[in-house]
Amino acid sequence: MFCAISGEVPELPVVSKKSGNVFEKRLIMKYLADTGKDPVTGEEMTTDDLIELKLTHNTVKPRPPTVNSLPSLLSLLQNEWDSVMLETYNLKQQYAQLRQELSNSLYENDAAKRVIARLVKERDEARAALASVKAELGNGGDAMDVDSLGPEVMKKIEETSAALQQMRKGLKKKTPNVVAAESVASYTPIVTIPSLHSTSPAGIVAMDVYPFYTGHTNPALKDTILTGGKDGNILLVSWPDKSTILATAKTGAKVNTLKWHDAGSNAAYNGTFISGGADSIVRVWNSEQKDGGWNLSNVGTWKGHDMEVTSLSVHPTGDYVASAGADSKWAFWDLKSGKALSTVAHDAAQGFTKIEFHPDGMILGTGDGSSAVHVWDLKRTDKPVQSVGGHSGKITALSFSELGYLLATASAGDSAVKVWDLRKMTEALVGGSDEGGAGVSKAVWDRTGQYLAEARHNIVRVYANKTFERVAQFNDVHSGEITGLKFGEGAKHIFTSGLDKKVVVLGSKN
Repeated sequence: MFCAISGEVPELPVVSKKSGNVFEKRLIMKYLADTGKDPVTGEEMTTDDLIELKLTHNTVKPRPPTVNSLPSLLSLLQNEWDSVMLETYNLKQQYAQLRQELSNSLYENDAAKRVIARLVKERDEARAALASVKAELGNGGDAMDVDSLGPEVMKKIEETSAALQQMRKGLKKKTPNVVAAESVASYTPIVTIPSLHSTSPAGIVAMDVYPFYTGHTNPALKDTILTGGKDGNILLVSWPDKSTILATAKTGAKVNTLKWHDAGSNAAYNGTFISGGADSIVRVWNSEQKDGGWNLSNVGTWKGHDMEVTSLSVHPTGDYVASAGADSKWAFWDLKSGKALSTVAHDAAQGFTKIEFHPDGMILGTGDGSSAVHVWDLKRTDKPVQSVGGHSGKITALSFSELGYLLATASAGDSAVKVWDLRKMTEALVGGSDEGGAGVSKAVWDRTGQYLAEARHNIVRVYANKTFERVAQFNDVHSGEITGLKFGEGAKHIFTSGLDKKVVVLGSKN
C-alpha cells in the first residue's frame, strides 16, 4: 500500500471515496488546501471525501525531538521531501497538459494551412477564368449590355440631345455675351476669402459655383459657391461678402468632388448639389433657407463604389448623375429614385479620375490614372467608342466645350492642355497652352466656349478659342496648389480654390 502522491508507504493512510486512491494524510491535506481537487483524477474533493485506514501495527509516537537533535533534522528533511514530492507531481501534471495543448495547436495550424492553400488555389482559378472572359469580351472589360439604360431613359436622353443641338445651332448665329479679351487681361483678385475649413487636415479639394445660366436660378443662391475640404466638411459661402459662411455640412470623409445641380426645366432642383468623397459614397444635398439662415440637408446616400468617388457630372436632362471612382467603375444614377441604372466596370489602370457628360448628353468622357481618356456612347457602353492617350500621369482635367465639338484634357505629368476635335477625334491642338512648368491641375471652358482656362500649381492662364493665344496670366493666385477653377457668367469672373484654404475671385475692379 503506497501513497499516490509520494509513492511511499504512508504513516497515516487515507483513501478517497471518489477515486479509491490511497494518500499520506498530511500530503493530501496540504494538496486539498491548495487546489481542492483530487491530485490523480482532477475531480472536486474535500476532506469529507477521505476515510482514514486503521492499521493493526500501531506504534507509540516518540517524544518530540529537540531542535538540535538528529530526529529533529530528520523531521525537517521529511517535510522538505513532502514539499518536493507535491511540487514534482504538479509539474508532471502541467507538463502533460501542455503537451496535449501543443498537440492540438499543431493540428489546428496544419488544418488552417490546408484550408488557406485550397482557397488560394480557388482564387487563382477564379482570376484565370475572369481573365479568359475579359479576353473574349475584348479590351473593354465588363460593361453594360446594349440599351441597358432602358428605352424610356434613352428616349428622354435623345429628346434632350436633339433639343440642345437645335438650340446650339441658333446660338452660333448670335454674338456671344462674353467680356472682351482685353478686359480679361486686366483682371485682378477682387475677392479673397481666407481660412476656410479646418487647419488639420488643411486644404480645399473641391469647389463649384452656383449655376447662373439655368432658367430656374434661386436668386438667394446666385452669388454663392460650394467648397469641399480634406476635413470632410462642405461649406456654402457667399463670395461677395468675402467671409460669410452661410451653412456647413459634415460628411466624415475627404470631399473629392462637388457639383451644383443645373435645375434646367425642373425648379425642384434649384438648390440641389451632389458630393463624392473618400468614403466611396455619393451624397445628394438640398440647400434651403430656414429660420433666417441656410441649412444643408442630406436627402440621398448612394453606395455603388468600392473605393473613393473621384468625380461627378450632372446630365443635361437634370434627371441623372454620373459618378467615377478609383475602383475603375463609373455609375449612371437616377436622381429621383437614387438607384444606379447601370454600373460600368472598365480596365482603367489606377481607377477613374474624371468624368463629364457632353453638353448634348449623348456621350460622356472619362479619364483614368494611367493617362488614358475614353469617350463613351450611352446607347452602348460595352466598350468606349474612342480611347486616346498622349498624356503623362493621371488625368487631372476633362472639359467639353459648350460649342459641342471640342474636348480639353490635362494630366499631372504634362505641362500642356490638349484639345481634341470630337468630329475626327484628333488633336486639334497639342501644346498650344504649353508654357512649361508644373503639370496642369485644372482646365475648364467658359460657358460660351470662347475661353479656355488652365491652372498649374498657383498660376492661372486664359486662352482664346480657335487661335488659343494666351489672353491673360495670373501669378501667385494662391500660396499652395490650385484645386478648383471655374468661370463666372459671361467670363466676368474667374473663381479659384486651393490647398491654402482660400477662395480667390478674379475680375475687374470697375
